[in-house]
Amino acid sequence: AYFEALKIIRAEKIEAIHVSHILPIGYVAWMIKKVFGLPYVVYLHGMDIMLAQKSSWKKYWAKKILRGADLIVANSKFTADLAVRAGAQKEKIEILFPCPNVAITRMVADYTDVNKNIILSVGRLVKRKGFDKVIAAMPKILREVPDAEYHIVGDGPYAAELKQLAEKFGVGGQVKFFHNISDADLPEFYKSCKIFAMPARRIGGDVEGFGMVYLEAALFGKPSIAGNVGGAPEAVLDNQTGLTVDPESSAEIAAAIIKLLKDDNLRQTLGEAAKNRVQNEFTWEKQINKIINKF
Repeated sequence: AYFEALKIIRAEKIEAIHVSHILPIGYVAWMIKKVFGLPYVVYLHGMDIMLAQKSSWKKYWAKKILRGADLIVANSKFTADLAVRAGAQKEKIEILFPCPNVAITRMVADYTDVNKNIILSVGRLVKRKGFDKVIAAMPKILREVPDAEYHIVGDGPYAAELKQLAEKFGVGGQVKFFHNISDADLPEFYKSCKIFAMPARRIGGDVEGFGMVYLEAALFGKPSIAGNVGGAPEAVLDNQTGLTVDPESSAEIAAAIIKLLKDDNLRQTLGEAAKNRVQNEFTWEKQINKIINKF
């Protein structure tokens, strides 16, 4: 990678390197700056900087790479704090929040509440996302809201286990899976749900650094239920644009979902606030303006 990068730098007269993940490509950027003085920018996402703390070798190099960077772009305050603890200088860090998918942003319709009590999750089907905890909460939810349905959109290695879990809890008929869904089709799922739920939790070094899907749901006026760990509480403001919960507690998740499904005024108030916040704060133009002059 080092020698391939040098070829590109010389051929294209590159003036700066942008490192999308601190390891392993950060090694290359650090070495090139050391030898040729070329500046570099490091982008941090959350899990990447946590994984870089797993061994003394990685911790040593992560610190060197961060301290050698000319600019560090973090996707949340949570990730920025991780970077500082890993050795980054605070003054070099700029927080740039991810913004909703452009294709989805173009398809947003005016906010309308829906009749069906659909709970929606969108994401890669891995254990950390907390879809299993929502499934475990479904029996309690159905006792309070008998017509509730849980729609899960996504693909991943945890799919078979989630389906088995739904059968185990006796809610196989109320939990529906949708695979191979394109970005163009996602708006219909957001429109048809009443609330969005992704109570992501931390498993080892794997954590939600921010959570752009919460913002996508917010564009459609849907409040979210998020885990109170990682960067998710920055994407979902508790009791302002949704509810944050203990992601390990299916009881707490159930209570939050029931509360939003049964309280139309609260749900609509939080949904409108979520939509306004995304439209006012989470645009690429506004976020990029934070760092464009630093380039």
